[in-house]
Amino acid sequence: MGHPFETFGKYQFNRSVMRDRLPKPVYQKYRGAMKHQQFIDQMTADAIAHAMKTWAMELGATHFCHWFQPLNGRTAEKHEAFIQPDHNGVPLARLSGKALMKGETDGSSFPNGGLRDTFEARGYTFWDTNSYAFVRGTTLYIPSVFMSYRGDTLDLKMPLIKALDALSAQAVRVLHDLGKTDVNWVEPTLGLEQEFFLVEASQAAHRPDLKLCGRALFGSEMLQGGHLQDTYFQGMNERVQQYMNEVNRACWNLGIYASIEHNEVSPGQYEFSSVFGDAITTVDQNMVVMDILENVATHHGFQCLLHEKPFDGLNGSGKHSNFSLTTSTGENLFDPGDEQPHDLRFLLFVTAFIVAVDRYQTLLRMAASDEGNDHRLGGNEAPPAIISINLGETLHDLFMELAKTTKIPKVKLTSILEPVVTLADLSIETTDRNRTSPVSFTGNRFELRMLGSSLNASAMNTFLFAGMAESLEEIALQLESSDTSTPEALHDTTMQICHHALEQHQRILFTGDGYKKEWVEESKRRGLEQVSGYLDSIDAITREETVRLCERFGVLSREELVARREILIERFNHSVGLQGQVLARMASKGIYPALMEYQIRLQKAVAGGLSTSLEKKAKENARLMDALDVASTALKESLKKAEGMDDAKRQSVCYRDEVREAMRALEDICNEIEAFVPEELLPYPASSVLVVQ
Repeated sequence: MGHPFETFGKYQFNRSVMRDRLPKPVYQKYRGAMKHQQFIDQMTADAIAHAMKTWAMELGATHFCHWFQPLNGRTAEKHEAFIQPDHNGVPLARLSGKALMKGETDGSSFPNGGLRDTFEARGYTFWDTNSYAFVRGTTLYIPSVFMSYRGDTLDLKMPLIKALDALSAQAVRVLHDLGKTDVNWVEPTLGLEQEFFLVEASQAAHRPDLKLCGRALFGSEMLQGGHLQDTYFQGMNERVQQYMNEVNRACWNLGIYASIEHNEVSPGQYEFSSVFGDAITTVDQNMVVMDILENVATHHGFQCLLHEKPFDGLNGSGKHSNFSLTTSTGENLFDPGDEQPHDLRFLLFVTAFIVAVDRYQTLLRMAASDEGNDHRLGGNEAPPAIISINLGETLHDLFMELAKTTKIPKVKLTSILEPVVTLADLSIETTDRNRTSPVSFTGNRFELRMLGSSLNASAMNTFLFAGMAESLEEIALQLESSDTSTPEALHDTTMQICHHALEQHQRILFTGDGYKKEWVEESKRRGLEQVSGYLDSIDAITREETVRLCERFGVLSREELVARREILIERFNHSVGLQGQVLARMASKGIYPALMEYQIRLQKAVAGGLSTSLEKKAKENARLMDALDVASTALKESLKKAEGMDDAKRQSVCYRDEVREAMRALEDICNEIEAFVPEELLPYPASSVLVVQ
């Protein structure tokens, strides 16, 4: 077996494969379609489909599928065999251009939020030329978008593509206004850091909560916990390293630049990430990575947990999204540079980012979360729930000065933004990483740290791209109506634009400790939105400003936004309801019988007169039995009340305020019991034997 790098991209229909297998005119049309600059005609589609099929079959593929991302947050696929009969009944392998470009599936089986009636079953998938096809197993995967027969968007990917196109158009417009007329497009680039837990599959099989909910609904705190942080960057044990090796090989074969792996802060927690890439490809590949992490885990006796908070008492998991903007000429728009107009360009694009995040702070918080992230956000292990931007001290001071004045001379601006050079001729970042900040500038990109580990990264970036498109459009209008004819005039105009924007939006800039209580009070004084939990943030998706934004750039219609709100509420209700049912059953069917058995043992020992302490234990056990019964009954009653409600929004409030509260009360009792009852009587494995270290 050769080196793993030798087979990099072997199973990806990438640019190199296209050049080798497609006629040059066909290849040029394909490349043009990838940047949304031209359509693919039927003849071209047929040629691409034939080449793609031949390549896939050489790798052992027998089927193809349109691979898409419905509104349930994961991916979907329907496999179809290449083999078809000819007119004589002789089998032949075929993939037509029509089948490549368009597929059909049962659209009624996926969440639609009321966009469709239940009897409307037809849904269409359309090939997304932005992302490379790939082979997994015996199937050719064709990345696609998903729409109803009426044109309603039924997936997470199509809005991302539309928002990306809007951002590119407005960014190009601003650059042209600045004299950079050789730029044809601007591409958001992303780097996603994926955190997860590994648990022993043999132990996890005995925990219904891990199997059904992806998290332990109770469990006393591990003695080691994450307090000493001595697992962070620790060497991996041999089993985990073998697992990572297989994950890496699977990713590399698919053309995914998997680059970083390490132990995270919590026992049994790990991080896996790849290098920067264009936004569409990165989001697609992250969905593949999550699937690989889960599937490969079974080969090594593990279960991979992508939930944001699988264990109370251990640091939760996020998916940090690193964001930058790259031009068609290869420049990073978030790289300050050290001379005009690069520094002015940097100021304008960072200002646009600040405006977008401040204007849509709750919308971004919502899109970065789900019910699971409620258990993580806002704790001293993760970004605060209040959105703020940390620019680092130097840039923070500059932008705060810009909020007060336009009188910043060129010399001072250049000196602030000029990189510091070492003997090795490497730039030293003038910012430090603030782990208490939800959004941080890290030298030439922004890191958004609030995204939940289990989530598709599309939604958050869709609204971020759309918000930046809006703020860049506003900047373009101001540039086009101002004097920019000389370097001096351009400097003054830029200072004015940034000043007026920052006067309104400087409140979002914060460099301090986001964990401190003082920040909560200060954020209120600043007028930043205070969102206590995920459910309270969901309504942001149908605010008038969100509707105006999305309809302005054709990202989503009002009806599509309302539908997504309904889906998010339903998903919240389902998640909390399922967890409540599982916890109630585990308590009554597993923990209560264990207490009964322990009580019998204790009473026999008390009757034997062996120790006076046994009598105390028997009384405590009896108390725990009664408390467990009371808490279990209360949870079941609250679940019954919630399930009986017809209105989804009222139901969600009941799940949040009553079911969750009843669950917390029962969880506390279960944790107390786990610490009290002998291990051999416990019906469910404790976290200390579950996590893989």
